[in-house]
Formats: sequence, structure tokens, C-alpha cells
Amino acid sequence: MAERGFLSLAFDPSFTGESSGEPRYMTSFDINVEDFQSAVDYLSNLDNVDSEKISIIGICGWGGMALQTACIDTRIKATIVSTMYDMSRVAGNGYFDKQDNEEARYNQRVALNNQRNDDYKSGEYKLAGGVIDPLPENAPEFLQGTFFLYGKRCIRQYD
Repeated sequence: MAERGFLSLAFDPSFTGESSGEPRYMTSFDINVEDFQSAVDYLSNLDNVDSEKISIIGICGWGGMALQTACIDTRIKATIVSTMYDMSRVAGNGYFDKQDNEEARYNQRVALNNQRNDDYKSGEYKLAGGVIDPLPENAPEFLQGTFFLYGKRCIRQYD
């Protein structure tokens, strides 16, 4: 976007990438929506920014968080996402909405809280699946680059 003349701000959401904070490798939809809103706070107060033209981009799982942010923050005038699915919806309703009922949501909260207790007791945080770690030497080329490095930093397991 910067190469095309847009003033751009890129950030690593809390607990991921080069941001500080513990635990590492943790995703929190509420905190990550707040991260997007904090970026909008910052941009809205820069003299060289037209606050009526602020847009956000969310890629992969962050696309769902960008959508959620755009739903609640009227300062955002355009939202672009590149994602296979809305990760926020999947977290709440399960894949293909198979857990979209009160009992399933309650059981998920119980599992999340039990995992938090286990993580606290052990001092280690269980990571989610979905990204092969370590990456095999014969892995396809597309997994050897940015996708693997990005995905490895983004997810925490609660099962």
C-alpha cells in the first residue's frame, strides 16, 4: 500500500510477531480487535492523515478480526480481507456452524478455561495444530516461506 502512495501502518498484534507481551503465540479476539482500534486511534491523531479515509486490511485469521473491528468502529471507512473464512465466526460457532448452540459454546468455554489452568500450572502454553512444526525438509515450496513463519506465530490451542 505504501508503494502505491498510501500512508500505511503495519503492526504485529499483541503476543505475536515482534510485539512484546506474554504469553507468546496467543490469539485473543477481543485484544486483537482492540489492537486494530488502537492503530486507528494513532492514525486518527496524526496531522498528515485524513481521518475520514482510514481503512484496514486483515489477512488470514486476522481478516475475521478486521471485519469484527469494522463492525464496531465507525472511524473505519473501508475494510479489505483476504481470508478463507471468518475466524471470529469459527471460534464462536465451530467450523460450518456445527457448534452453534448454547451447550457447545458452554463446553468450549469450559475447555478454554481448563486449558488456561493447565497452561498456568505447567508454565507452558499449548500450541494449536494446523501448522506443521517442525517443517519437513521435503515440504512443498509454498510452505517453506512466509506462510509457515506467519502461521506458526498466530495460533494457540484450546482443546
